Amino acid sequence: MSPPLGLPLWLRRRADKYWYEYLADSKALYVQNAWNDYVDGRDPAMEAILQYTTRQSIANVLKTAIQKNGLEYAITYVKTLESNQ
Repeated sequence: MSPPLGLPLWLRRRADKYWYEYLADSKALYVQNAWNDYVDGRDPAMEAILQYTTRQSIANVLKTAIQKNGLEYAITYVKTLESNQ
């Protein structure tokens, strides 16, 4: 059964503990989790998200950043990636 149209994402599929939906218009991934599990530290979906790291080589990340936004952005982006590791 589909959720009623117009409901906010966080109110859809309330019976499902964990779910996600790709939002093509904004190119975003919406992930819904169970709030009590998150608060109690028992949220495997959120844990996986927080532990995710890029699986691309720095060369590929740099190449993509240059193609999308130019060299200055690419250098700033790579420095940000390196400082977060």
